[in-house]
Amino acid sequence: HVREGVCTGLAELIEATTKQLLADYLGDLIPAIRQAIIDDVESVRNSASVVLAKLHIAVPRATTDVVTWVLSQLQEEEVEEHSHLFLNGLEQLVAKQPGAVLPLVLSKLTSAPQGEMTALQVQGLACLAVVPDANTVHRHLSDVLPVMIAVASREDASEEVREAAIKSACRVMDRVEQGGLNLLFTELLSAVQKGGAVSHSCAGANLLEHFFDNTQLDVVSILQETLPAVLPLALADEDDETLAAGVRALNSIVKKCKKEELAPYLSGVRGAILALITDASGKEDPGILLPGLCNHNALEPLYPIYQHGLMFGSAEARELAAKGLRELVDHTTEQALKPYVVKITGPLIRIVGDKFPGTVKKAIVDTLKSLLVRGGATLKPFLPQLQTTYVKCLSDPSEAVRQKAAESLGTLVRLSARTEPLINELMTGVTT
Repeated sequence: HVREGVCTGLAELIEATTKQLLADYLGDLIPAIRQAIIDDVESVRNSASVVLAKLHIAVPRATTDVVTWVLSQLQEEEVEEHSHLFLNGLEQLVAKQPGAVLPLVLSKLTSAPQGEMTALQVQGLACLAVVPDANTVHRHLSDVLPVMIAVASREDASEEVREAAIKSACRVMDRVEQGGLNLLFTELLSAVQKGGAVSHSCAGANLLEHFFDNTQLDVVSILQETLPAVLPLALADEDDETLAAGVRALNSIVKKCKKEELAPYLSGVRGAILALITDASGKEDPGILLPGLCNHNALEPLYPIYQHGLMFGSAEARELAAKGLRELVDHTTEQALKPYVVKITGPLIRIVGDKFPGTVKKAIVDTLKSLLVRGGATLKPFLPQLQTTYVKCLSDPSEAVRQKAAESLGTLVRLSARTEPLINELMTGVTT
């Protein structure tokens, strides 16, 4: 290719020429390199980046001239038709000379007024992803991600710019390796946690969804901080778009992780949910309905975490899981609960007869009673089994279990069409 050959000739000329002579003719060299770096042929762009790298050794300001020019073009509307060439050229420069080029890119683009950033400028920041050294990428996450999240969150920005910001952030995230995971999540969680802008929370939740959907990294180490940060968004955020994004992020986390990996965080999950349903005095408020549960199907990612603890956990974990399930049931609507009644009730009935401490059984019976109240007609197939379960619990050594079973039978009677089977079962219990 002729243009590639020209670049190769220039590279050889630069190596054979004195620094002073190169400095004298820099005004003639720079325009040629600028045009070659945005050529529509990749091999030409690559050769141009080699030329500039060699020229940088002799005349460092050459790199500044070319990079500054490329960055200034990202602001211009007339280059939009050829925008991919400018972005590709910039990436070639960053990949070849990250030490010289990346500081220029970051200085120029991170200081640009966010309200005036073009889609091309945001995409320009994503050139961090082509830096060969992962540690350099990790070190600069705090420079680029907050800018991208802020731009993605601007209500006055065009859809094109917001979408470019999200895609650019995703591209940078995909470049992160295991050693940079904590640095990445410092940025993502600062966006979603309370105290930040609502729109930042929504963008942060969208990025979390992308990360967990696509990553091959081991994420267990960041679950302890991530779950409590995501749960308020997914269950109780006042902004419906953020609420939906939070539920999607929560679903992605649960799908990415094995149930055994989520099990150690059962207490933290329950604690985060309790904080959303308690009043100022610290007591659970029965009047609170969590919109994420009621309107966005957030039961789907949550009930498996509790169910695993219920079936396979220690006595303490089983008690926590049963209490957590009861809290989910009590703070959702009958309509939203309907698809999950059978999934939740079956395992509770199966284990309530096992030999557990009274506190575990009481928690399970509590949850079954809440299901009776909230489950409505959906629970009718379980009424005979529940009746037998409650009657057996009437003879439990724990007074608290006996009391709760008696209360539950009172609720069950009101739902049953016939009371004779219950009377007969109670009489049998008395005579044996």
